[in-house]
Order: sequence, then C-alpha cells, then structure tokens
Amino acid sequence: MVKSNELRFYEALETLLFLGSTDNADLYKAYHGVLQWLDHQGNRHQAIEVIGERIALPGYGYLADEAVLNTEYRKRVQALLLLLATRHKKSSAELEQISRRLCSGEPRMDIVMAELAVNNGDIEMSLPCH
Repeated sequence: MVKSNELRFYEALETLLFLGSTDNADLYKAYHGVLQWLDHQGNRHQAIEVIGERIALPGYGYLADEAVLNTEYRKRVQALLLLLATRHKKSSAELEQISRRLCSGEPRMDIVMAELAVNNGDIEMSLPCH
C-alpha cells in the first residue's frame, strides 16, 4: 500500500516527537523546528503534500528486502529527511541522495541519530509565556 504524502509527513513528524520525548531532549528541538517551519507556510496543506512527497524513501535494496525488520529505521530516516527538507531547505535531489546513502546498505541507526542531532543546532526554542 502506498502512503499518502500527508500521512508520510505526519508519521515523520510523529517520529521526531517520539525521539525527542524518549531518546534525547535535544531531538525535541527538531520536532519544534518543523512546527516552526510549518507555521510560516502560507498554504500548510500544500506544504505538507510537497514535503511528504520529497521524503519518500526508495523501494529497493536492503530495506525493501527486510521492510518488517526495519520499520523503525525507515521512520527515523524519514524524520531526518523531514528535518532537512524543512529547516535546511534541501532540494529533492539532495534528499534523494541522502535517502539512497542511508537506505542502500545495512541500516545504521547510529548514523541517522547522529545526523538528527547535528542538524537541529540552529533551532531556537521559544520560552513559554507565563
């Protein structure tokens, strides 16, 4: 079953929230950063559709053969692509190159997590109003 672009976007966003709330509080900045980006879009629905399409993963190689075993890895790669597409304005070609690199061999969760951590440094967390 092919996922809709909107569903793919929201799954990646949900993964960022999960990672930020369970694995590393700094990763919450990535989730917050995507929300900040989304708040600045004139047409949120169109922005979600476009980004959802851009973060689709290739359906070949190791991950296609072992899809059931690598669901969490795929989710984290898509979360990274979401962060890169929104906060770092990576092009479709750049995102495709990154997804091919991360999905063509054995899953390397450590690399994906390190790239998520490195790419959230420019996000400023706003302070809550009291």
